[in-house]
Amino acid sequence: MPFTKWLTEKLSTVGWNRYSNENSRKKILDSAIARYSDEKYALYELEQKTLDIIEEFALIKLAAWNYNRRLIKIFKTVEHKPASLVYYEHKNLRLSSTDIGHMLTACTLVDEMHAKKIDKIGTGILSAIVLHGGASTMAGEDGGKSILENLIDIPVDSKNMGRLEELSIFNKMMCFPVVLDDKTYSPAALKELDKDHVIMFKARLDAKSLDLADARGRVSRINETLEYVYHRFTILRQEQIKVVEQLEDVIEEKTDYREFTPKEKNLFSYALALLCALRKLAKTDIINSNGNISVLNYTRIRDVMARSQDLIPEEELKKEEAKMKKY
Repeated sequence: MPFTKWLTEKLSTVGWNRYSNENSRKKILDSAIARYSDEKYALYELEQKTLDIIEEFALIKLAAWNYNRRLIKIFKTVEHKPASLVYYEHKNLRLSSTDIGHMLTACTLVDEMHAKKIDKIGTGILSAIVLHGGASTMAGEDGGKSILENLIDIPVDSKNMGRLEELSIFNKMMCFPVVLDDKTYSPAALKELDKDHVIMFKARLDAKSLDLADARGRVSRINETLEYVYHRFTILRQEQIKVVEQLEDVIEEKTDYREFTPKEKNLFSYALALLCALRKLAKTDIINSNGNISVLNYTRIRDVMARSQDLIPEEELKKEEAKMKKY
């Protein structure tokens, strides 16, 4: 074979192999990057829905806490009331001086949040109130301020906070993996990798994609749970507003419990039962954190929901059951 013909064929083969390797390398990178990008943006979109629920739920919780002033006024105004009351299956209903103190503290907290403009998405306060309702309001080990009170004391430039900041806090609460920046896997960052290193990079990026897929599944379950609890809290809150308004009309005419009609006494007991149910729901942690793991607090949520089930109107209960039948 003439040397020139051999050289032409040899160079053609080398050129084709190089093209083939480059093309294969590009396909490997493109498939891994596309999968990771899809998982990242799917998680982001779902978390936006989560933030919407968190914001709505937190604000209605704060409104309910602040509403306690009206309940305390009613309770203090009514004279000769029993030490404890019963409302059907809800027994030993009472409002001690300690309970009143806690309720007034909650009212003060709401006032402080509003004054400092930190009762908004971005500060992390709303996520703490919704996801760690009990833990955030517990007093410190030394009996001092609660976690929530300490958070409020931290200076925050709330006007510069937004959904991205809240999303970052939510991800930390849930112990989710850090989301890679687009520059980490850009063509410019990967152009020097040979095929072996490309395959290694693909394996690592695929593992991170699986982590994001797992996070997305957990967020989906959180959304379902939040919608369930939020709906129940909203219905109980609406009932509470109606009952308090009716009791305020009652105490304008009489304040002695002994003069209440059976219906009015039942209304008074119902108000306390609603208050207890709302407080339990507000203080129930949606998620429990243990080290680097955060899980839904299923057992506690179901228990609290079951105890408040007979306090809501039957038609609302049917709507709730139809909506959350798969929970």
